Amino acid sequence: MFLGLVVKWPGEHHKLNPDTDIGASAWLVGLDDHRILLDSGMHPKRDGREALPLFKAAKSNDLDAIAISHCHHDHIGALPVACRHFPKAHVLMTELSYFIAERVLHNSVNVMTRQRDELGIREYPLYSHDEVDDITPQFQGFKYNRQIEWGSFHKSRAGLPSPTLEFFDAGHTLGSAGILIRGKKETLFYTGDVCFQTRRFLRSARFEDVKADVLIMETTRGQPRGAEGFHARKGIERLVARFTRGRKKRAAY
Repeated sequence: MFLGLVVKWPGEHHKLNPDTDIGASAWLVGLDDHRILLDSGMHPKRDGREALPLFKAAKSNDLDAIAISHCHHDHIGALPVACRHFPKAHVLMTELSYFIAERVLHNSVNVMTRQRDELGIREYPLYSHDEVDDITPQFQGFKYNRQIEWGSFHKSRAGLPSPTLEFFDAGHTLGSAGILIRGKKETLFYTGDVCFQTRRFLRSARFEDVKADVLIMETTRGQPRGAEGFHARKGIERLVARFTRGRKKRAAY
């Protein structure tokens, strides 16, 4: 489910997700003569090229950067295809995502190869292990709460000051972030997935200081509330109980 606030955005913005539901997350945003792609995911319920964002709707030679909110497949799974379509764009992500991204993409190649053999999806894999290795030098990892200039070098030399980007901890998974884009006069915030509950290994989202003119918000759950009485600690206790029962059953055999 995607929500876009109805605030006039002076720049360009396009949703490249091929569907209206969750999957193939990708937003093309233009600001101050610069263009950035926010996420590059694959749709988990589609196969082949139908699972890709609509990259053909965007010009291939004028994208400055690609920013990744986190390393789940519906946000990063199509990154090698995006790098192929936008060869001049450098790839920005958080420091933690930087250490995860390459492994996730190699695993995606393995899964697509297996699906080709088992399900007969001839288009798979949509990219290779070699292609993943080739694009990883383009990855740049940054700490949270640091402003980063993301405009291309040739535009800066031409006298076009770069907008900035800042990652804010989203609390969703390791390295997840909300992305704040700052231009000369306007700002845009893209949440990706977010969690406001502190868990055992992850703290809650840190969006308190975020102020923006436009919000692009993605939510997996939407309006439905969580289960009555649900708490992370109880979830852990249930998981431990299941493991314990399984171990006792194996011991009985």
